[in-house]
Amino acid sequence: MKTKEEINEMPAAELREQVLLTKQELFSLTLLKGGGLEKPHRIPLLRKQIARLETRLTLLRKQAEAATVAAN
Repeated sequence: MKTKEEINEMPAAELREQVLLTKQELFSLTLLKGGGLEKPHRIPLLRKQIARLETRLTLLRKQAEAATVAAN
């Protein structure tokens, strides 16, 4: 799990990669859920992690758009 500070320091490309990896892990855990998952507490943690990453990506996109508009 990445902390908020680590997420804020990551570049956009790395954030996108982390989102994909975390979604894959969440998908795997969800599939195993029916068969007696060893660590079921990880599912909500992964969902929160994905939300944090995507929120940061959205913020970076909006900043880039604002910079582009301001430059024109």
